[in-house]
Amino acid sequence: MPCTTADHAPRRAAISVLLFVAALAACAPSGTRRPGTDDDVALLERAQVSLQQGLPADAIAAADEVIAGFAARYPAGSTQRVYCSRWQSHTLGYLLSASVAGQDAIVIEPTWADAYLIKGFALVEMGQISAARDAVAMAVDLSPREPQYLSELGYTWQADKDWPRSLDLYQQAERAAASIEDPAQRNLETGRALRGQGFSLVELGRWDDAERAYLRCLEIDPKDRAAAGELEYVRAQRKAVEKR
Repeated sequence: MPCTTADHAPRRAAISVLLFVAALAACAPSGTRRPGTDDDVALLERAQVSLQQGLPADAIAAADEVIAGFAARYPAGSTQRVYCSRWQSHTLGYLLSASVAGQDAIVIEPTWADAYLIKGFALVEMGQISAARDAVAMAVDLSPREPQYLSELGYTWQADKDWPRSLDLYQQAERAAASIEDPAQRNLETGRALRGQGFSLVELGRWDDAERAYLRCLEIDPKDRAAAGELEYVRAQRKAVEKR
């Protein structure tokens, strides 16, 4: 039997933090500005350490300092659209979209959006799913093509058992991951998005589609034990349903 969303939460949060650390290590793409300070980086490191130590309130406090700093540099109401990006393809996509729309835009490194993301992680740990969704939605607003943010937003809807909405966001995450230049990160994000899809598809009773999602995970990473376990469950449940 697969875990419920609640059962997934501790394992999922731990995995997400590790992926977040890996994502921070990625270089910002050329073409992005770097308005963040060393203090911002230090605060984010403090936030992630606090989260790993089981201190979500401290993580939120540190993340909020980063958010406040960027909000002061880029005040609401400005005519200039600000995007965050860690991938060159996404940077170009944001600038092209803005140009087509006749909009003034800049792309900066992902620190601001990452602060919203880690705040979302912390709020999930505190059981504040709605507030976590609001925080991650801000990350998505800053980085609409970042698959990690889309997947995490999808998770918040899974936690509220809104399977269609979570499925849609995980599908968006899969599409966004396809344009990541780094193969390892592309596979990581695609696998995460597919596992999220599989979970929602199971809850929707779409066994064949769930099976396909988990099989694709295993094509990407044959050692994906989570996908292998869920695939086994899907096949057992489908067989049971067919016997009725």
